[in-house]
Amino acid sequence: RFYNSLRSDSRSGGLCIGIRQSLANYFKILDTKKFSMDFQAARVSRKLTGLNQDTIIINVYDSPENSSYKMKAKNKGDFVETLSKLDEFIASLSPATNLLLLGDFNARTGSENTMSRNESETLDRL
Repeated sequence: RFYNSLRSDSRSGGLCIGIRQSLANYFKILDTKKFSMDFQAARVSRKLTGLNQDTIIINVYDSPENSSYKMKAKNKGDFVETLSKLDEFIASLSPATNLLLLGDFNARTGSENTMSRNESETLDRL
């Protein structure tokens, strides 16, 4: 099964979660449209994973800042930061929820260090 989430007012783009038919009963697609069209989520049953809680998989596509999609949204006054809406969605979940966050975030780090402190310390020891 494929669960597509196509962007409105765009020639391209969108998201898709593909689920093997034999596993479909363990997945439930969550409604994220009230937050953003730039991510989608699926709940994976703990019966499949063997974990204590269900797991939420969040698939994200955050367009580059200068993309035509974001520029159109800014010009129409509809621009909303994808990561802010993602944060709102995550805050709406139970704190005990297991999360798997994946996708294309088109990181905008500028001159900031993109490694965590632990990664830097590990590399320094090598």
